[in-house]
Amino acid sequence: MLVNNAADDRRMPSSEVSVSDWDDAVVANLRPHFFAAQAVAPAMAANGGGSIINLGSVSAHTNFVHLAAYLASKAGIEGLTRTLARELGRAGISVNCVIPGWIMTERQRGGLVTAEVLAALDAAQSLTIRLAPADVARLVLWLAAEHSRGATGQGWVVGAGWM
Repeated sequence: MLVNNAADDRRMPSSEVSVSDWDDAVVANLRPHFFAAQAVAPAMAANGGGSIINLGSVSAHTNFVHLAAYLASKAGIEGLTRTLARELGRAGISVNCVIPGWIMTERQRGGLVTAEVLAALDAAQSLTIRLAPADVARLVLWLAAEHSRGATGQGWVVGAGWM
């Protein structure tokens, strides 16, 4: 199995995004997913199959601002997932995208999550729970296991009903 999980979500108004900022976002958020999959696919195929799990972001489906480069690259992961699923499926390799909602990581709790943000989450999510990294990990483990052998080319949202 390969789990592609990379992110740089620098925030800035679209009017301030430079070509360098844009390229940096694609390099950080999208390029590793493609080239890591390209690197492991031959060995997976030789071993009869495998699972590639890409991490996207619910942000690409919501109303965030000041994240144009990040959101574009995270949305690109979903398209990449679909095409790789078609290309690698005959080799027994499944490719899926896990789309996390707002996960309460140490970084989030350290300054990005305010009372106002929590109130907005409660209004946006169907379940008024705080998602944790383990919520995403359980789905990743299922997608990596034989139990999910028929699942490929999909976006799997762990967002408490946000989208």
